[in-house]
Amino acid sequence: HGLMHRSVYSEFFLRERISKLKFRMLPILEKKMILLIEQHKIDNSKFTDIDLREFLGVIQLNWLSDLVFGCKQESDLDIDLTAPDYAGIRDYDFGHLNLAGLATISLPQLLENFLVTSFSGGRDMADIFSYKLLSKYGLTTKWAKHHLVKKILDNKIMSVYNKRYAEHVFDAGKQDESKNIIDIIVHHNKKCLADGRTPELLTDKDIIGDVMGFIFAGLETALQAITSCLLHCSKSYPEWLDKIKGDGLGSLDAIMNNKSLDLVMKETLRLWNPAPCTWWR
Repeated sequence: HGLMHRSVYSEFFLRERISKLKFRMLPILEKKMILLIEQHKIDNSKFTDIDLREFLGVIQLNWLSDLVFGCKQESDLDIDLTAPDYAGIRDYDFGHLNLAGLATISLPQLLENFLVTSFSGGRDMADIFSYKLLSKYGLTTKWAKHHLVKKILDNKIMSVYNKRYAEHVFDAGKQDESKNIIDIIVHHNKKCLADGRTPELLTDKDIIGDVMGFIFAGLETALQAITSCLLHCSKSYPEWLDKIKGDGLGSLDAIMNNKSLDLVMKETLRLWNPAPCTWWR
């Protein structure tokens, strides 16, 4: 859905808009790095084995959550799993996420696991040939709660959007300075109403699709590129590590303007695109 509404995404992906968001990754990285060091008691006297993908995944998901929702309090994204309408959800098998005993879960975390398992759910041929009726009515064991999870996510995404919509004060003569996807969509819809361009309004389905697409594309593909491709380059081409260090890494501005790092990242995406089945070179 995001690709269909270029008026929202072309505005958001302007370089000057991104430049205002780049610093927000650093505090999250620093906070998680400190927690990692404390958790594993890391020091320079011994080798410590950690799951880098898991570590980077937490950082990336936190950053994407900030980028998409921009909530002042993380608790604003909590989902109450004990609600009567969500009966049985804590028995749902995500494979790598155990919901047993949890009273709440964050929207980004549930969304990530739902998107990952959706690919497996999409390969259920019996369900596909029955027009998804088996899973919709709970007639399959593995995907019985899949539609319930989707409903929970849809409701939570729209509740965040509706709350932000009610809070947003639209000023036609003022440039939008929104720093997250939800607020940008809110501004877009209010601007469409003010200009009489109702056909360009984003519907609930569009908004939910944009959020889900942004989270999944920003998380899984980025992690594949970081943990697989960039680490491969680091091992195979150590001379480029020296070039990157030589161009400066002393500050965030230095990192963002590091020419050698920029070249390595572009070459990584050219040769080992993390989404080759969707976007060929």
